[in-house]
Amino acid sequence: MKTVLLPGRWQAPGGPHAGHRYLIEKAIDDGYRVVIGIRDIPKSDKDPYDVETRMAQFRKLYGHRVEFITIPEDGSGLDVWYGRGVGWGIHEIVVPEDVMNISGTSLRNIEESTIWFTGIPCSGKTTLAKEFKKVLESRGYKVLHLDGDKLREGLCAGLGFTDDGRIENLRRVSSVAELANKEKIVVLASYVSPTNKMRDVVSSNISNLRMIHVKCDADTCALRDVKGMWKKAKAGEIIGFTGYDAPFEAPDAELVIDTANQTVKQSIQVLNSHFGIIGDQEDAEMFHI
Repeated sequence: MKTVLLPGRWQAPGGPHAGHRYLIEKAIDDGYRVVIGIRDIPKSDKDPYDVETRMAQFRKLYGHRVEFITIPEDGSGLDVWYGRGVGWGIHEIVVPEDVMNISGTSLRNIEESTIWFTGIPCSGKTTLAKEFKKVLESRGYKVLHLDGDKLREGLCAGLGFTDDGRIENLRRVSSVAELANKEKIVVLASYVSPTNKMRDVVSSNISNLRMIHVKCDADTCALRDVKGMWKKAKAGEIIGFTGYDAPFEAPDAELVIDTANQTVKQSIQVLNSHFGIIGDQEDAEMFHI
């Protein structure tokens, strides 16, 4: 296996920008052993991150797929020897123009984000949030999962399912999410949040909200229903059940995941791609998806 060394200053905590990532991911895809050379730049207002912080950002993106060396900024202890005719060459990788025009990636500021999974009951919101949490934690992120059923047992106990009860529920949850984001904790929230009015409450409380629509038809959701909620709704035992006799307004989401026609593994791969996280078969085996 050939080795490729990619030296640079690199950004943190946002991670390498799109052009850098293109080079790294091309080397990985081409089967190279990838070594990231990180210049040990003195900390300053312009460059406030140390080597360890920069390395940690790469681990979040690529896990075990890359290795590291530290390159002294002043060159001390570092000699570069070369001679004519040794057969070494320098590869120039042409980065596509559309990639060069991107100054950053979807991964930037994810540590200060709430990723909100909205969809009708049993569409797969909680399942995707739980599995994506494993992916992010494997990359070194601190992650908090806020789930509708769980928080109604504690923080939101006593709130009903009227519009006012739901709005207060979401106000409390979104306030918690914003506090966690300020501590650089990624928040994954799985809530039906069926109307734009309710989502407006969420967006007014969360500075960096990433809305994901977990889309699934009612018939498929009913087949997945292990709690019997859809059955009760059809029997008239639950009135105002979202997706059956209460509306769900399609959100203005940055990503739509079609769980009716995708496996959990495929849906996680869509999330990985959207947020700039590299996954492989080993990840799938680790997370049993």
